Amino acid sequence: MFYSTFLIILFRNIFTQKNLVSLSNIISSFLNMNINKRNLHVLITLMFLIVIGYLLKKTTNIETQEKNEEIKFAPSLKEGKKDFVEYLDSTTLIYSNFKYNIAIDFPDHWLIDKGVSEHTIIRGSYADSGISLAINVIELEGFEMGDKSIWDLYEQNEQIWENEKQKLLQEATNEELYSFSSRKVHLSNVEAIEYRFSRIFRQVDLEFEMQHVVYEFFYHNCTYSVGLQVPWFLFDENPQRYNSLFYGVSLLKRSTSIEPH
Repeated sequence: MFYSTFLIILFRNIFTQKNLVSLSNIISSFLNMNINKRNLHVLITLMFLIVIGYLLKKTTNIETQEKNEEIKFAPSLKEGKKDFVEYLDSTTLIYSNFKYNIAIDFPDHWLIDKGVSEHTIIRGSYADSGISLAINVIELEGFEMGDKSIWDLYEQNEQIWENEKQKLLQEATNEELYSFSSRKVHLSNVEAIEYRFSRIFRQVDLEFEMQHVVYEFFYHNCTYSVGLQVPWFLFDENPQRYNSLFYGVSLLKRSTSIEPH
């Protein structure tokens, strides 16, 4: 029942741009029920679609009479107003976002841009190396996780979670993933899940193995993914050097002076 309802919502959001059913009620029901293998598969699918927001179209013009009771994707930072909600220090390459309450300290001499995904708020890369670190944020209107964290979902069944996550990533990228693993970690004192895997990168005449490390977590009414990619031959030489890039991520105190959008 939950699965069919979710598919109806997804279909309507993509093709009719109307949010007729409350996603908040569905997610809350999943969090409060005894999740079996089938339901966990549905929930992971839902979370995955949220995290890789490029699978969904924009919903900035959704009309609703019960805005506070329904859940929908808020306009991304790129779609919203260009008020003072973020700041990049061009000398230190410290980036702060006061809408999503997150900051990151990029290494010196990196190139900084907004990435290619609709929901990438910042991306840093080392020129001509294949190394990049990006933050993606999806905001959910009318819904917050409360005292729930991503660990609560992961702990239901770690093996099922990992298998389903790997399957969904392979389907989304249409590529074989290697050495896939997941574990519970903290990022800036927030409970998160770390995913590690590699894939074969092919571009024109180039072909080499790319290492990926992704941290996924909830914070207030947003889902975050902080992703690093490094060519394997570089990562293998000094893993700690690249793992330490995540130490530069900080979550900021929630601001009450910045409007959501």
